Amino acid sequence: METILALFASGLSIVALSVWRAKRTQKYRVLEDRMTYTFDASEQKTSTTSVTAACYSRTWLIDNLVMRSHSRLGAVLQQRLADNTLQTVILLGLALTLTTLATSAFFVFSIAAFGGAVLVFLAAMLVAVGPDEPRTSEALLTAVEKQELRALTREDYACVRLANASVTRWTLVSLTAGFLFIIVAPFGDMLFQGIAAVVAILTAYLILYPATAIADASLLLAFLYVALVASLIFYVFPKTLISALKRRREPEPKES
Repeated sequence: METILALFASGLSIVALSVWRAKRTQKYRVLEDRMTYTFDASEQKTSTTSVTAACYSRTWLIDNLVMRSHSRLGAVLQQRLADNTLQTVILLGLALTLTTLATSAFFVFSIAAFGGAVLVFLAAMLVAVGPDEPRTSEALLTAVEKQELRALTREDYACVRLANASVTRWTLVSLTAGFLFIIVAPFGDMLFQGIAAVVAILTAYLILYPATAIADASLLLAFLYVALVASLIFYVFPKTLISALKRRREPEPKES
């Protein structure tokens, strides 16, 4: 029952947050429309290959992404690393170890106490926060909106279009995820058992059984097989799928 309630509550929260984000970012669509009218740029290609040396958006991206200054803690760590590298590395390793152990213990005890609801809330939090790209795009749009239109260029218009597309795309993704949470909520009690069963079957038939058969001939080959299959499943296949999806979203260049 806890998992069902967690899925339903998380789904509602994500949907509400997505709707709120869509309303909040509507003003950036208005900004894009104003720039379209001002620059008469309805046929402007949003290509990053344009010359953007005098573009405000390019300057903002360099200042906030490439040349971003370190925080006070980062500056202190850099100074400590310069003064006493070995001691600082040991202390950092100890701190990271303790943090990892504490976080792991927290999740283990939380799952033991609340079941799969903890994992549901964690997944919902990751969806709500989102990746860096839409957050950076929204920050860029906020900065551009504060500028006078006469201080902007057509390259700024291209950046605004790309940033708006990024924000809209993630809003749709999070909205879809929220509805998906709500749809699967009635089956929440069976969700994790089903996932565990799928993982167990895939592990047995793709890794365990073949590796056991190979181990009869060579333990080294069995180890290499497990490493290869794990790399394919957890790295190569997801990366290939993400790259394919990105290529489908990108418009094909028109022939001149």
